[in-house]
Amino acid sequence: MALDSKPLDKRISPTNVFLICIYLFANLLFIWKYEIEFLWPSWIIPLIYTVIVCLFVFLPLEKIKINLSAKRQFILYFFLVAIIAAGLTFLMTRFNPDNIGLSRFPAIRDWLTNLFDGKFPYTPGAFTSGFPFLFISAIPFYFLGDIGLYQIFSFVIFAAIIYFKHYERFIDKLQILLLLVASPLFIYEVIARSELFSNMVIVILYLTVLESFRGRKGFAAPVMLGLIGGLILSTRGIVLLIYIIFLGYMLRQYRCNYYILMISILAGFGLTLLPFIVWDWSCFIEYGPFTVQMWYCPQWLLALAIIVSFICGMALKSSAKIFITISILLFAIVSVSFSIRIIEFGFRETVLRNFYDISYYCLVQPFLLLSFNLPAKAGQPD
Repeated sequence: MALDSKPLDKRISPTNVFLICIYLFANLLFIWKYEIEFLWPSWIIPLIYTVIVCLFVFLPLEKIKINLSAKRQFILYFFLVAIIAAGLTFLMTRFNPDNIGLSRFPAIRDWLTNLFDGKFPYTPGAFTSGFPFLFISAIPFYFLGDIGLYQIFSFVIFAAIIYFKHYERFIDKLQILLLLVASPLFIYEVIARSELFSNMVIVILYLTVLESFRGRKGFAAPVMLGLIGGLILSTRGIVLLIYIIFLGYMLRQYRCNYYILMISILAGFGLTLLPFIVWDWSCFIEYGPFTVQMWYCPQWLLALAIIVSFICGMALKSSAKIFITISILLFAIVSVSFSIRIIEFGFRETVLRNFYDISYYCLVQPFLLLSFNLPAKAGQPD
């Protein structure tokens, strides 16, 4: 290693500071919830964690020039990814998700078990909030014997996106990868075999592929990409807000055939719902994802989020700001829902007695991490 004498990028920018505050808020909240019963005073671990993260983010790591060829950087990076993936897998297997109390793992397992047993999967009392493709996408891992492998797979995909698509400097790639692994919120997702992180990684992968096809003429690609986008929309309702922001920007920049894309997205989404609507209409409406998701998100908040998403999509002037905007919007939605519960039950009761699932902040994290320390040229308009 050697020190690079080139001018430094602005690490302590308002954007980076704001993003690290979001990152710290979600993870410190999680740390406080689970260590308050075991350590006193309860501020020690959060303080240490904050100092370490801030040093890691704001130290001038870009001054370090790693004198490795592109091939050796590739080998080193993915060797580290393989080691982390193996460690996460080992850690995951040390815990029984049924003893953790998080409902998302049994929801996927029971939904798929019912489906393969010929039973209608949206059963009364299950409170299943996910759309069909959320569960269908987990089928390979269900047959492998552990749905938690979905998280390991998505971690590798996310690491590949960091390496090949998002960051140019090797040190930035390592920094973002390690920030993910240093997140207690992410580690909990793995241990509990949740799929919030995986859901967002699938969305990011799709947006990455979609962006590579921007401006291309023809009919087949928009239809195929639209149908795939419809499948991914059939995971969680919050994906719609991400689409509105992303496609709002894309439509203004590259108009050709994107109306076909949007129609195909709606068609793909509808096709995933149709079998269950035909199977049991009344049960799907009464106990299905539309009804359950409305319990978690008030209608006024959903309407406001859609309006804000549309405004953001129309106002964006740089593709580099898309993920930042998505991060802020998702954080705001989760925080407003969280605040509603706090007003109703009080902060301590809401967090410690699980009146609100703070792991929903994991929806923000993949987009947030891909917004740190973007190359200077990425901030220019396309």
